[in-house]
Amino acid sequence: MRRFCIGLRSYFFLALYAGFTTIFSLLAVPFVPFLPYKARLTTILVWNRVVLFLSRWVLGIRYRIHGLENLPNTPYVAISKHQSAWETFILLILLRPVSIILKKELLSIPGFGWGLRLLKPIPIDRESPRQAIKDVRVKGLQRLKEDQMSVLVFPEGTRVAPGE
Repeated sequence: MRRFCIGLRSYFFLALYAGFTTIFSLLAVPFVPFLPYKARLTTILVWNRVVLFLSRWVLGIRYRIHGLENLPNTPYVAISKHQSAWETFILLILLRPVSIILKKELLSIPGFGWGLRLLKPIPIDRESPRQAIKDVRVKGLQRLKEDQMSVLVFPEGTRVAPGE
């Protein structure tokens, strides 16, 4: 019975997630690209906040955050272990404005990728590691110095189970 309830909650979450993402994308796509960066960021992060709200109230995911007072006031490089999609939702909010280093394929996902593209990410081609390193160095320095944005890196490049 417990497994059934968990499955039902997961299904309900996915239905709400897909529905909200579709509606949000359809409403945001026509005007968000024309907003100044800070307004784009604020608008797009509404989506992150709704997903986190749904994960708490539908799935029961609770969290506590410690150490935010240790973050510098100037742009920095943040390094995170990539264990799930959840930390990407919360880190984009907590570290804002932040430029995330990501695989370029993510930018091709309809709706999601379009919004992600507007947040000034640093896309890399994992098929060309040398070019990816060059892109990270050049664009990362640009984000840090010129754009006054922190840079978020997941050095393992993909999700890794806890303890691995």
